[in-house]
Amino acid sequence: MEGHVAAHAASVWDDRFKTGPPRPRDWLELPYIVNQYINMAVTGSPDMSWFTFACLHYVRPAERVLEIGCGANGVGFDLCRLDVARHVVAIDVSPEAIRVSRDRIAGTHLEDRIDYRCEDVTTTDLGEDVFDCVIVNMALHHMLELEELFANVRRCKRPGSLFVMNEYVGPSRFQWTDAAVREGQRLLESLDERYRIHGSTGEVVRTFTRPGYGAMVAGDASEAIRSSAIEPLLSTYFEPVDRRPYGGTILQWLLADIVANFDPERRPEDAAELERLFAEERRLLRNGVLQSNFAVIVVR
Repeated sequence: MEGHVAAHAASVWDDRFKTGPPRPRDWLELPYIVNQYINMAVTGSPDMSWFTFACLHYVRPAERVLEIGCGANGVGFDLCRLDVARHVVAIDVSPEAIRVSRDRIAGTHLEDRIDYRCEDVTTTDLGEDVFDCVIVNMALHHMLELEELFANVRRCKRPGSLFVMNEYVGPSRFQWTDAAVREGQRLLESLDERYRIHGSTGEVVRTFTRPGYGAMVAGDASEAIRSSAIEPLLSTYFEPVDRRPYGGTILQWLLADIVANFDPERRPEDAAELERLFAEERRLLRNGVLQSNFAVIVVR
């Protein structure tokens, strides 16, 4: 990342890792959504996550794996714990995330198998033909210098090995298309007000709008900084292998800050309402009104 963006991103994520997880507010934090919508779209089974699918079909038993943007709870830990990878090099720009990760494995049998590094993956020397697989989970959309990153990945992975990612690839800075705003507003208005109570303010959410650019940059200068460029650039550096989109084009923003109002495991009516939203987004994606903002992508 460019210096000031990387520094700001590291500071933001340091603070998050120090204070612990915030109150659930994201669509990915509700297991029902993950199981019944995302897993079904990616793997065809509510009980199989993208990560399990990737381990079975793409990572396989590997000697050395590189994880980009590991954070404090990266997939590299599970790759080693499940013996899918013998060794993992896990990189993140947040010193606090790396400290938490190192503390987690200190004194365990994984201590010698995972090398946590506080580095910028766009500039660090990772060597040539070193890794049997490269994996990233929701970190690429925080990267500014995608060209440098992809060139580094292409250089460090072995010929023919795979680059696996679970990623937000929608509009940069969350500047939704007009169609997404229109359909998002329609679906928001279709929800009973009890589902639209904002988790922080307690007010009823009434508008589906694009977030303010300035507020996004102030909150996290790296958020979705060049997300819309990820897929076009991937095609210039790598050969496509698989792409499994799973929507989120409306649901991500529609459910932000109101997802805690849904309790589908205990209230059947909540499950039914979520299923209605799922069906609507699927229909809009199928008909080409919207494009998926999230996807599991594999390239070679």
